[in-house]
Amino acid sequence: MPLIKIEMLKGKPAEYKRILLDEVHKALVESIKIPDHDRNQRIIEFEEANFEVSSGKTRDAVYIEITLFEGRTLEAKKTLYQNIVKRLEKELMIKPD
Repeated sequence: MPLIKIEMLKGKPAEYKRILLDEVHKALVESIKIPDHDRNQRIIEFEEANFEVSSGKTRDAVYIEITLFEGRTLEAKKTLYQNIVKRLEKELMIKPD
């Protein structure tokens, strides 16, 4: 039962957020084989004054924190990360960096 926290700037439409949640979930199901019904996700949105990103980053910066039970291999975690990055770039044009 992973816990997912996504932090981002306010202002994205509901459809964008739905795609974001869905694609992260799909990556979890595919990469670490969680059950499809196991969704524990939340998005936390910040006002611009409360969300600072490194220079060169865009307003599209998204921070994803995943809390997992112990036991996942480093390789499984790497695969999950790569899958999330690939999906978000394809579906929402979020740059991998």
